[in-house]
Amino acid sequence: MNKLLLILLFSLNSIHAEEDFHLEIPKIYFSPNNDGILDTLEISIEKKNPKEVQFWNLYIKDELGKLIREFQSDLRHKKKGVLSSIFRSSEKLAQREIKIPEKIEWLGVDKEGKIPRDGRYFFQFHATYSDGSTYTSQRNYFYLDTLFPESRVSPENKFFTPNGDRNSDTILIKQDWNSEFTDRFKASFINEKKIPVKTYFWEATRIPKAIIWDGKDDRGIPQKSGLYVYELVGEDFSENQFTSRVESIKLSNSIESFDIVSSNDSFSPNGDGFNDTINFKALIPSETKKIDNYRIAILDSSNKEIAFLTGAEIPGEGIIWNGKNTKGDFLDDGEYSYYGTIVSPNKTIKSEPRKFTVNNSDVKFKVKLSPEKNFTPDGDGENDILTISLKVENLPLTTWKLSIVESYSKEGKEKRKIIKQWKGYNVLPKKILWDGYTDLGTIVSSLANLEIYFSFRDSSGNHKTYFLREFETGILALYDSKERIRISIPEYICKKDESSMISKVKSILNDYPGYGVELQSHSSQAGDNALNLKKTEKRARELFQKFYSSNEGFGRFKFTGYGEIELLHQKEDEYFQEKNERIDFLLFKVKEKVEKK
Repeated sequence: MNKLLLILLFSLNSIHAEEDFHLEIPKIYFSPNNDGILDTLEISIEKKNPKEVQFWNLYIKDELGKLIREFQSDLRHKKKGVLSSIFRSSEKLAQREIKIPEKIEWLGVDKEGKIPRDGRYFFQFHATYSDGSTYTSQRNYFYLDTLFPESRVSPENKFFTPNGDRNSDTILIKQDWNSEFTDRFKASFINEKKIPVKTYFWEATRIPKAIIWDGKDDRGIPQKSGLYVYELVGEDFSENQFTSRVESIKLSNSIESFDIVSSNDSFSPNGDGFNDTINFKALIPSETKKIDNYRIAILDSSNKEIAFLTGAEIPGEGIIWNGKNTKGDFLDDGEYSYYGTIVSPNKTIKSEPRKFTVNNSDVKFKVKLSPEKNFTPDGDGENDILTISLKVENLPLTTWKLSIVESYSKEGKEKRKIIKQWKGYNVLPKKILWDGYTDLGTIVSSLANLEIYFSFRDSSGNHKTYFLREFETGILALYDSKERIRISIPEYICKKDESSMISKVKSILNDYPGYGVELQSHSSQAGDNALNLKKTEKRARELFQKFYSSNEGFGRFKFTGYGEIELLHQKEDEYFQEKNERIDFLLFKVKEKVEKK
């Protein structure tokens, strides 16, 4: 459907009549693709009906009505504050308080942690009041668009002489693209001062498969000799952008010239395996059929030659230099210049001098997590979203990837699994948000040991991965069926630091007075069923004794070994099977008696 038509539909749908809640989004589209622009959808909620709400939920569905994601009221009876708990009995449920958030921020992932396909979606808000009446908002439509208007540009040649002699007077650049018909494109030839001199505008349906430039600007004025860049920028309805470029196009008003250009303006010849070399490429007019030899001179800031490269033929892939001077030493940081000379049977041609910079500074990362500790994405409205703020210095990017890796144990051996990744082009967003849903279709575990890694690829194809930091989740108290709450901790985490685990779980259980608590031990499917059951029964009794100094259940507290009959995960992957081997704390309502404030 035409996106402009969608705007009209959305406008009609925004007309409300006597609404109990006013729902609003900043724009009718968003693009969760980690480009730092409209990566999340913020749904503002304004309550207009004074009646007391007993339950609410907001669900997101596709056009066919399939549920994509749901947000709902927190129905747990959770103790608020510490001082007031002195006067409360642990036998009574804390009073439940239904809060309606001022806004809900959807990160664009479904209930399995995946980004849905591009398309039209809607959200609706539903409320049940204490008098039994209900309210359901109208459908609020929006558009999810993650795809970039991708393009590829390639030159037929990179040297032309628009001097009117009908020989190499123009340059031809081929164009290929993949986009929606509503996307827009802008193309420019840009001079060495970063000023666009020739500009084109197209809709996606009108982009030519090739562009021919005669070296003149938009006013028809011939341009000076020098290096130019061709840049094609595509932008879609959701402000996604994609840029493809042809670097180092040589415009020369004389065939008696050539140019030497470096692959990058800065490199770091320090032997660390990244960005250690620079590649010099020759732009030679087609009339120069053969050369006898070439020479590239490298000069310091005082124009003293400190290194040179020479040979009989210029390789098509370029001339690679390791950054060492004539003495065999790596260059110090600073600005340097270079020029080239080619000798042919009839003439010697010298290129214009150009510059590059040596920067051996280490790559620097600044990473900050919020919350710094106790990230618990369990839907209670506290510390449910992790904000990763990341800044990178001295690192030119073309593609990047941020990965969260979980370490786990199998038979006493430490192993690792990538559970979440974000990818992007060129620009690194200032912050990345995570709601705890993994790319594996699960929610992250309680007390999970996590590590953050950053990997990238630069314009030269170099690839490298950096370890940034480690962190740990808190205790997640997640909804089970029938308003029950389940705390689940993998056995390998429990055994790693059992006393710390016990202390943390006790602290969480204190926030839920009045609930019955069943300490459960579960096993994976490996091994004999009967033996697994006995093992979990023994483990449950042993841990219950450490928690409550009792070998028997009492009052609201009990323990049970379940063996392998209640698996948390059905997948046979060892990572999931190890999480089936776990300790659970199931909180359930013993009675509906609620403590009053």
